[in-house]
Amino acid sequence: MTYLIITALAIMSPVLAIAEPIAVIAGLSTKVEWWLVALCLASGQTIGFTLMYFFGEFFLAKWTWLAQKLRRVNVEEYAHKRQLFTSFASLFGMPPLTALALAGPLYEPRFSGFISLVFTCRFARFLVFAGAATALMGYVDPSIIPKWLTPYL
Repeated sequence: MTYLIITALAIMSPVLAIAEPIAVIAGLSTKVEWWLVALCLASGQTIGFTLMYFFGEFFLAKWTWLAQKLRRVNVEEYAHKRQLFTSFASLFGMPPLTALALAGPLYEPRFSGFISLVFTCRFARFLVFAGAATALMGYVDPSIIPKWLTPYL
């Protein structure tokens, strides 16, 4: 049930930016497997980015400032670097992956290539976040962890 809740939270995390803290908290926890949490977060975010990809027009109608910025970008100029941009955005957050997903078919007409790259890179990203927290637990004094967080660890 915990992994299902994490996946559900991760679906909303492309907008709320809560996946990285969840990965770190999971890495500090002894109650969950950190690599499974990374898998759940990557799966949930992939679902979230899929929704953005297919329903981007709806969101762009509401967020006119983002639509104006996307219209100014010459997508064809960067067509040969789409995979590099998607990889960088998925791993490091620059350019913002949310903007690339909202651009949807304008940015990347091949959905399967886009989403498989997003999942792979996001899984690697969350493995690093959760794995680093797990590795550091042996060196960090647990008393520095906030009291409100200790029931979840």
